[in-house]
Amino acid sequence: MVSGGVDDWEHAWNTSLNRGPRCITRVRDNPMVSAAVVVRVVSKDGVVQAQSSGAGSMSFQMLAGTGYDVIVSVGTVGTCDGCTPGVTNSLSLAEKLSNKTEVQVDELRSEHQQWWVRYWNASSIDLGKKYSLLESFYYGMQYQIGSASRAGKTAPGLWGPWLTDNLPGWSGDYTLDYNFEANFFGVFSDNRPELAQPYFRVIERAIPRAKWRAGMKYWGSGPEDSHGLSESPGGPAQDFMGMVEISGKPWPANYSGAQFQTHVTPYSWVAYNSDWGMKSVGGFCSKAFIDNFEYTQNTTFLSEVAYPFLRLVGDFYLDYTTKDTSGRYNILYSCAQESCYTGTPFGSIKYANNPPMDLAFSKMVFKALVKYSQILDVDKEMIPLWQDYLKNIVDYPTQVSERGTTVFAQNNAPGGFPNASHCVMGEDVSQCGNARYPIVHFNAMFPGEDVDLTSDSSLIGIARETVNVINEMNHYSPTNGMCLAWPPAVRVVNNAESLLANFTKAVNETKLPNFFPFIKNRPTAGYGCNIENSGATLAVNELLVAVHGGAMRLFPGGWPTNSPVSFTTLRVKGGFLVSHESSSATTVIESLAGSDCTLYWKTAPVVTASDGRKVQVNAVIGVPNTYLFKTSSGVRYSV
Repeated sequence: MVSGGVDDWEHAWNTSLNRGPRCITRVRDNPMVSAAVVVRVVSKDGVVQAQSSGAGSMSFQMLAGTGYDVIVSVGTVGTCDGCTPGVTNSLSLAEKLSNKTEVQVDELRSEHQQWWVRYWNASSIDLGKKYSLLESFYYGMQYQIGSASRAGKTAPGLWGPWLTDNLPGWSGDYTLDYNFEANFFGVFSDNRPELAQPYFRVIERAIPRAKWRAGMKYWGSGPEDSHGLSESPGGPAQDFMGMVEISGKPWPANYSGAQFQTHVTPYSWVAYNSDWGMKSVGGFCSKAFIDNFEYTQNTTFLSEVAYPFLRLVGDFYLDYTTKDTSGRYNILYSCAQESCYTGTPFGSIKYANNPPMDLAFSKMVFKALVKYSQILDVDKEMIPLWQDYLKNIVDYPTQVSERGTTVFAQNNAPGGFPNASHCVMGEDVSQCGNARYPIVHFNAMFPGEDVDLTSDSSLIGIARETVNVINEMNHYSPTNGMCLAWPPAVRVVNNAESLLANFTKAVNETKLPNFFPFIKNRPTAGYGCNIENSGATLAVNELLVAVHGGAMRLFPGGWPTNSPVSFTTLRVKGGFLVSHESSSATTVIESLAGSDCTLYWKTAPVVTASDGRKVQVNAVIGVPNTYLFKTSSGVRYSV
């Protein structure tokens, strides 16, 4: 039996229109979009006759010893990027797609299998018997994102293609304050950057509205806050959380660049109208644009896609930021989390100043702009301004934890850091704060990537204490996902064995039979979405090889003694594929773009090119244990 739901919109779904061998389970037609699903059953004897009950279901008789293919075809037509031209409605498209013979089904199955062979050959890891559970989770997450995202196709929402209800949580949309981005945290180091291509299409479609929001004359109530791409009356007002309350009147805006709302969809005209008070949404969006270039070194993507986008985000931050009397840049009236909620019992506040969310993201964007403007030889006159920002941005706010240690605060407001004595999973969770959404404390480490193993030692100490204290409360599996707990811990790792044990425990406590995690009330706040946990693969990759302070490090936090490990073709920033086999103690680095390779190594490494010649290696002056050698595109180097 195949079932379909019924929607309660004005144009209701027409369910189970039995067209001979087909069952149309869902159809919607209106001026914006038309969608239909057609189900057809084929066997070696041809099309199988199906019966419909008229209640969104179909049935057919199965003969013993006979194989059947159930062909489910989905057709969508509307005024959106990627819609199929020349098809008048979704039903005709879906029926056209369903007209497959058994031979054609075999061809589709062969293409499918070949795709997965290429996918699994892109990279691999072997963590050994001791960490086999973690390895299974890792491959489960790669399967999840591989099943959900394809270049040229619609990007996966919060639940990917695994929707079981017409009204999924958070509408199954693209939530831009971490969720949507987390889907793709791992695809670059996994050596599958093409999976992120649908992401860029979504964000680019959101740019016109974001530019309009930034440039509105006022933020607040009034006719100029109307819905659309022009300041004309009508539609729901755009919401700039808390800005009216600050001054008691509409907030003068007219900012440069782009200011994004927190929720968008595949359709540019359907979007949530609020930023939830967060000025950091554009920063969240920037991460994948930067990663795609850093891992691929694709200068066409940089010049045509990434750099123009980063300019919009940077221009907004420059215009919005306030410079105080001491010459320090401050980001005022911005929420660390949606609506500035800080968590029971700390209550809510109208706005916050200098949340690490904004500080880290703005620094990430301006560091990228300085670097990329030099690569592209553009906007040289802006570099001094960006560098002045980076030099004079305020420090991250800190506070003292319950155990008397200094940790990163989520903003400059007092309180809000979780208290371990009243945050015990399944028991007293009255003071868990944001232990289930730790990114508000972790962003300096990840995804903001401002603090790493080359940072000032005191800053590293604060970062490690922050991730340790909070992740102990949420068991490294917070409600909002492993993707928020694991990568920040890895960016400041000092003991890989400890992290591997904690990651394994988190998987063991949450895994379903297919190794997808089910995360609920860890330690508070309901449940999270499944697909974003795919981003946790990044943490495992970066325990194996990662860039810190511009230099590639093998096993940045060491590796457990007598625990064999190997990996093949993990992708590393700079455009390199790295493989390592512990039994031979040899590392192979393949250069994809001919970039200089900078290594952090205990002693001067001996580098041999694939043609047998020795490669000149130079020590980086003033940077201990750091070495550089030139590479050529397509050449492998043994270290």
